Amino acid sequence: PLPAEWVLGFDDQKRDTEQGQFGSYLLGRWSDQGWWYYDLVALAVKVPLPFLGLLTVSPFFLWRRRLPGVELAAILVPILVLAVFLMAFSVLDVGIRYLLPVFPLLHLVAASVWADVRRPGMAALAGVVLLAGGITDLRVHPEYLRYFNPIGGGPEHGYRVLVDSNYDWGQDLYRLPAALESEGVKGPIGLLYFGMVDPHLYGIDYRLVPQRP
Repeated sequence: PLPAEWVLGFDDQKRDTEQGQFGSYLLGRWSDQGWWYYDLVALAVKVPLPFLGLLTVSPFFLWRRRLPGVELAAILVPILVLAVFLMAFSVLDVGIRYLLPVFPLLHLVAASVWADVRRPGMAALAGVVLLAGGITDLRVHPEYLRYFNPIGGGPEHGYRVLVDSNYDWGQDLYRLPAALESEGVKGPIGLLYFGMVDPHLYGIDYRLVPQRP
């Protein structure tokens, strides 16, 4: 009763989450089985601090609002279900992108902070949060993919916590020819590359660095 390609795509994703793809990296270690807390670490280091702060204080504001049980369950139950499946049944620990389905729900949770925005000081707090978020965006532009908050060491040191598509997906490949030219590099280079585009398309003469260089 379902489209064949949809079912096949679902099966492919299910196989990857059960068996993994490349091995997983976390805090300087590699694993074929991953870690149950991988996604919690990814959230802690990849989410901008203003949003992380809102999530941290949101339980207090949710409690104050006394939302109807059905309304609260509509937000929290899907978060819980996704968390259980990601942490208990998946060994595909390669990127925070697998958490994207939960972010709309997390934004609803964080929004509870602004229910009392007319109270003294809340408008000023909202302004501070918006300003901090804007500054964060400007500082990392256009390197959004490799953003890490200060907990994760920032973009310069985030690789010590997470790699794979949390940090690099070959997004800077197009910059490499100019960098090689500016350094006066001639001939083939050893290329450590995580991406889908053939470097030859940019005129790069290369050989891949061995998996165990």
